[in-house]
Amino acid sequence: MKTNVTETSIDCYHGHIAGAKEIAQANRVADVVRKVGGKVTRRQVASIMEMETGTVSARVNKLVESGTLLDGGDHDRIRCPITGKRVRWICHKDNMAGVTVDMFGGLQ
Repeated sequence: MKTNVTETSIDCYHGHIAGAKEIAQANRVADVVRKVGGKVTRRQVASIMEMETGTVSARVNKLVESGTLLDGGDHDRIRCPITGKRVRWICHKDNMAGVTVDMFGGLQ
């Protein structure tokens, strides 16, 4: 019986190599957000890490799901120092001491 080597290699990459890389990237993103402290934007994290904003956003989404990072939501936006636009912020759970809840139930 023949095995399709290409499909097996692709499955291995997505199942093991890409997964390990994503975990390593997520850990680095969490560390950067924790070290910066307080509210930070995805674009700021991407700039610090010299990564694409989309890649950082993907890792942030997983970290928010796991509870490692907190997201300010749509009701509580901050001005991004890089773009000047009002955007959603993130904060590491270890840095929540100075962050309070606003009247909409979001974090500030």
